[in-house]
Amino acid sequence: MVSLIIPFYNCEDMVDGTVNKVKEYLKLHKGIEFIAVNDGSTDRTLKALKSLEGGYMRVVGYEKNKGKGGAIQAGVAAAKGDKIVFTDADLAYGLEPLERFIAALDTADIAVGTRREDSEISKRYGILRAAASKTFSAICELMLHLGLSDTQCGFKAYRAEAAKELFSKLSIMRFGFDFEILAMARNYGYNIKSIPVTLLNNSVCSNVSVIGDGFKMLCEIYQIRRKLKKTERKRRL
Repeated sequence: MVSLIIPFYNCEDMVDGTVNKVKEYLKLHKGIEFIAVNDGSTDRTLKALKSLEGGYMRVVGYEKNKGKGGAIQAGVAAAKGDKIVFTDADLAYGLEPLERFIAALDTADIAVGTRREDSEISKRYGILRAAASKTFSAICELMLHLGLSDTQCGFKAYRAEAAKELFSKLSIMRFGFDFEILAMARNYGYNIKSIPVTLLNNSVCSNVSVIGDGFKMLCEIYQIRRKLKKTERKRRL
């Protein structure tokens, strides 16, 4: 079985459209459970999700907002599938990549989406956000040596055993969580494969601030680097 995790935070107007698209997709693709995670929303998101719950859809969550990393962590803990996929509430890349990501896990432990082959990305994201994404990835590679062209794409998949181990040790709960997870994955020797994706839409319900969250992510990259160096020193002793 495959577990599809989608985190929701204060996007009540998006819930019906997203959930219905997922349900329509799952009617044609059996063996997938859908876990909707309410990341401590303060609007009507939870009520909207609960009204649609049932069958192959479960709602999990908590009262106080933790951040995307915390939401994915909760989803992973609840997942019953042997393969775990997560994407964003706006379905920015659609659901078509699901089959390719699931298939990639036959030969890899982790599959991460990469937007670098999408020639129209700057038009859809805007020049500032597209440039910021490339800059963060470049800095991340310089400091963490992950060997990945894109670390922040919202479409990723994990073998369950890898996801359960990595997310149980996660300490960064907001947007920098991907850096920590992928750094740990490299450190543990997990096989990571990049899968090209195409951005279909750039939702106005994005909770990312290019400047504010960008600075926080840079600080988190530095924290992760220090953590990795500390772990490496302990290994050498």
